[in-house]
Amino acid sequence: PGPVGFSALRDALAGAGGNLPALADRIRAFPDLFLAKKMGDMVIGGRLVLGLASSEPVKDKVAKATSVDVGLGVTKCMALGDLDVGLRLFKASFSDEAANIDSKNGIGLNLDARLMMPRGEGTKLVPVLGLRYLSEPVVSGAAEVSHVGVNLGLGFNRTTGPKKALLVSGVVCDVDMETTSPPAGAEVKVTTATLSYLGGYERKLNSWLTARGGARATMTVVTGDDPARNGITGNFFYNFGIRVAYKKVLVDMLLSRALLHRGPYIISGSGANMATNVCLTYLLH
Repeated sequence: PGPVGFSALRDALAGAGGNLPALADRIRAFPDLFLAKKMGDMVIGGRLVLGLASSEPVKDKVAKATSVDVGLGVTKCMALGDLDVGLRLFKASFSDEAANIDSKNGIGLNLDARLMMPRGEGTKLVPVLGLRYLSEPVVSGAAEVSHVGVNLGLGFNRTTGPKKALLVSGVVCDVDMETTSPPAGAEVKVTTATLSYLGGYERKLNSWLTARGGARATMTVVTGDDPARNGITGNFFYNFGIRVAYKKVLVDMLLSRALLHRGPYIISGSGANMATNVCLTYLLH
């Protein structure tokens, strides 16, 4: 999944005041590094994503924003199938010296697990589970916002045909419990439940080119202490892209951020606007 700290920081900057909102459009997730190594019957991987942005100095005073996402994952072969377990930590902060603005909080923890269970030739059942905690970066003295969430899903993938085309489908339910704690007054609690259906297809066109595409339909129900946010909404997202393989180099190019394939990103479904993503992978062995 995408970098949590980077996304939380970009959202927080938009309403932070001073020169900070301008950084929301300027900040970029770079570098985004992923490394994995096979050790016996396990594969261990790590990912580091940095987000940095700063304004032009005005009388030697600048506005700056920083996020750091660190992810660690292990894939282990078991009797039931391949077990994937991932842990992600993040820290995000911002400041504006001219406006005397500093942030607080901005920490988070995600734990994700997935089991690839063989069910007949070319078919795998895929249960997924995720737990998370997020404390949004906010201006010191402002209301604190925290999230506790869980997602549970079940999907399958199947390879078929002479070219081993891959078909992916699944349903994921995500529940997010948000608590806003103002400096004075009662807490505001809002619960968001999202049911998503995901489907994807991948086919190797020749020895070096693979095409893939996917779609995601969602229904979201919001309930809680904020009547303006309560309600039911639906949405639909899609993506398509290609993979180019040359010797030990893999280049993945995708339009949209709703990814549906195995790789560094596993299964995710960011509802972002259309965007081009490029992932470069070098196979050391």
